[in-house]
Amino acid sequence: MNGIDNVSTTRTRLRSLWYPLVLFGAAALGAAGVAGADSKWVNAYWILAFVACFVAVGRYYAARGRRVGILCMGAVLVVGGLYALSREETP
Repeated sequence: MNGIDNVSTTRTRLRSLWYPLVLFGAAALGAAGVAGADSKWVNAYWILAFVACFVAVGRYYAARGRRVGILCMGAVLVVGGLYALSREETP
């Protein structure tokens, strides 16, 4: 029974998946302000918004991990997200 209690405790501690969803959702809503602008401003907005969101999510999970005792690799999240953003997609 001890193993089941540990799984339940771990799930409770990891239940903080709302933050990235709200943060990236706010960035998407913020894009409405630049929707009619020149494409270079829209691109600049999204680049800055993604970088800011990845850094904020990484910092949030690092601080939360220290608080609850389950450490995650926030730096891996930030570096992986920025790498994915920097890749050029070819059709």
